[in-house]
Amino acid sequence: MKTEHDTRKSLPAALYDEKYFLSACEGFDEFKSTHGSQLSPRLQKSLGYANIKPGMKVLDIGCGRGEIVSACSKLGACTFGIDYASAAVHISRLSEENNNQELSNQITGQTEGAVTHNFADGQYIRQIVMPKNLLVSTKIHSKNHPFFIMKGEASIYSDKGVERIKAPFHGITEAGTKRVLYIHEECTFITVHRTDCLNIDDVVNEITVDDFSKLKLKGFDVKQIDKIIEDLT
Repeated sequence: MKTEHDTRKSLPAALYDEKYFLSACEGFDEFKSTHGSQLSPRLQKSLGYANIKPGMKVLDIGCGRGEIVSACSKLGACTFGIDYASAAVHISRLSEENNNQELSNQITGQTEGAVTHNFADGQYIRQIVMPKNLLVSTKIHSKNHPFFIMKGEASIYSDKGVERIKAPFHGITEAGTKRVLYIHEECTFITVHRTDCLNIDDVVNEITVDDFSKLKLKGFDVKQIDKIIEDLT
């Protein structure tokens, strides 16, 4: 039996413009003042009821400015947001860029002096201490190499999903890997790379790339998005 809601047409997406999201939609004050890094009390309470845990899959339908998607990611969930309003998509992308820049500044300020570089017989050894509550995106690695977590706890998101790990831990980073890390407790990471370079900039240029197209390997396939949606629904 059809109801009035079954036959009612959706409102035009254009009605939900930038002005709406930045002056009327719940949480706009907190969003503008923090670039989406903090939620309004009402949204915080709603998110608390969801009881998001690391490794959970979250699909935010009608994600708006995207701050809920970001908040779930910080909790270790694999998140994806969609919205039919182009203004929402635009705002959420700008917010992500701003937050990434702020996080980059945070890394520079809070971990300056905590990065140690060593060389030994064709090997580059890098140790970095990352503070609690840091969210960071890694570079794209162009070579396989081992990594070791000597201290702390972190959630690591990659194309293989989300894994929450505690020290002591070790693994292999495969060429073509790009990760997002959320640090639950201050972490000490050590990576070891095969190289004959003795200059840090030269090493970085050899072991990382800034675009998947520069790899001989196949990069992230956008069709995986369809697979994510299929898994979540």
